[in-house]
Amino acid sequence: MHYTCSINLICCLKVVDRFHHINNIITKNRPVVSKIEGNLYYFDWPELQLEEYFIRFGRDAIVIKPTSLNERIKKFYYYGLREYSK
Repeated sequence: MHYTCSINLICCLKVVDRFHHINNIITKNRPVVSKIEGNLYYFDWPELQLEEYFIRFGRDAIVIKPTSLNERIKKFYYYGLREYSK
């Protein structure tokens, strides 16, 4: 169960490498999978909670849709890389 006032949206996530291992370890606020098609996982969950959960997966879970979530996660890693590269 999730506790938020946000509207749910459909998220499509491409999972690779260690996704299943990490997903089994990180259980707090884990979104429920609504559909699986090969390596594409779909979630119907609030966007902020999806971001907070999947940002920890790095290259092992790539947000395909929505574009807004994909862009926010890209920016998170971009600015982190810039700081670590100084």
